Amino acid sequence: MYIGLDVGGTKITAGLADASGKILQRETSQTASNVVEQISALIQKFSAGQKIAKIGLGLPGQLKNGVALNMPNVPQLNGVDLLAELNKIYPAEYVIENDANAAALAELKYGAGRNYKNFIYVTISTGVGGGIIIDGRLYAGANGTAGEFGHAILQPDGPLCGCGNRGCWEALGSGTALAKMAAAAAENSETRIKELAKDGKITAEIVVEAAKLEDQTALDLLNKNGYYNALGIANLVNTFDPEVIIVGGGVTFNGDYFFQPLFKNLKTFKLLNPERSIKILHAECGKDTGLLGAVALTLP
Repeated sequence: MYIGLDVGGTKITAGLADASGKILQRETSQTASNVVEQISALIQKFSAGQKIAKIGLGLPGQLKNGVALNMPNVPQLNGVDLLAELNKIYPAEYVIENDANAAALAELKYGAGRNYKNFIYVTISTGVGGGIIIDGRLYAGANGTAGEFGHAILQPDGPLCGCGNRGCWEALGSGTALAKMAAAAAENSETRIKELAKDGKITAEIVVEAAKLEDQTALDLLNKNGYYNALGIANLVNTFDPEVIIVGGGVTFNGDYFFQPLFKNLKTFKLLNPERSIKILHAECGKDTGLLGAVALTLP
C-alpha cells in the first residue's frame, strides 16, 4: 500500500492507495501551524494495520534533497529538512516533490498525458507553475526547480511578482492577476464586476460571472488573461517542442471562458514546430490532481 499527501497553504489532503493508484481512503484537514506533526499524524493514521511501501508528498514550493527551500504558502516549513524530521517520527521511504511536478506525473499516469511521452503540464490557478515530462519521465533540472514557468518574464516593465521580478507570467496570467486587473478596471470603467462582488472581494470567478452577463469589461479582461497565457504557452512550445500541452488548475475550470481566449490569442504567435500548431488538452485529474500526484510519486 502507498500513502500520498498533498500539502497546501490552507489544507492537507492525505490518501491511502493500492498499487494501481486507486485511492481507497482519504482525509482533508486545514493546514496547522505545526505541519510536520500534522503530516506525521496523518501518516500514522493511514498506515495503521497496513504495510506501507512508500510515502509521497507534494508541496507548494522549491525543495532539494527533502529540504524545503522556498515555501511562500507554507512559510513554517522554510528551511525544514522534511525527510529527516518525518523519518524521526515515522521511519519510511519518502518521495518529496514540488506539487506542480507531482501534478504532471498524475496527468502522465492517470490523466490526459497517458498516451504521450513528451509533454508540458501547466497549472494556472492562484499562481502559475508546471512540470516537464521528457521520454516519459519527470525532468526536475539540476537543482530540482525546473518547471517554474510562472516566473518566466513576459513583460519586463510589468506588475511586480511575489518573487521580486516584474512582469512574470504569474503576475499577468494567473487567477490572482486576473482579479487584480478586474479590481482596477472596476474603479475606472462601467462594469458589473463590483456589483457582483457581494462581499467586496473581486475574484477570477466574479469576472467570469460578469462575462456570462456579456459585460464587455469582463470579456476584455478574460481576453487579456488569455493573451498572456497564450504568450507563455507559445514560449514553451518553441522551447521544448512537446507533443502536447496539458493545462490544469482552478482557472481552467471556467471552461470556454478560459480556453476560447487562450486559443484565439495563441493563433497570433508563430510556433516553430513542423505543424505550426500545438494540441492543448485540459487536465483530466481535476480537483484530485494534488493527491493523485502525491500517490504517483510513490509508484514505478
